[in-house]
Amino acid sequence: MQIFVLAFTDELSDRLTKNTSSSKFNAENFARKISVETSGIAYLFGKAYTLENIQEVLKSVMIELRSPYVIGYSPIDRNPEIPRKLIISVADGPQGEKRNTVARESKLLLID
Repeated sequence: MQIFVLAFTDELSDRLTKNTSSSKFNAENFARKISVETSGIAYLFGKAYTLENIQEVLKSVMIELRSPYVIGYSPIDRNPEIPRKLIISVADGPQGEKRNTVARESKLLLID
C-alpha cells in the first residue's frame, strides 16, 4: 500500500541537541523513509505554506492515485555504473484517443 505523507514541520524545532537530531529533521526523515518504502511520496512543508501550496499537493496526490500501474526494471548484473535506457510506449485508446504517460524518473525516454 502506498503512503503519501503531508508533513507540516514548520513549527518543529531546528535545534540540535548534544546526542540527537532536531525534531524537524527526524520528522522529515521519517516522512521520506515511509513514503519511499511504500512507493508513495512525501510532501514536506518545512516553511510557511499557503492554501495554493496545499491544493497543488492534493492535486498531485489525486493524479498519483489514478495512476495505479508501476513498471520496474532490475538489471541482471546490478551494476549501477552501466547506463540503461528504458522506453515506455502507450497505445492509443479504442477510438484513437491519445493516452498520457507520466513517469517519476527523469532518466526515462517517453514515447506517447
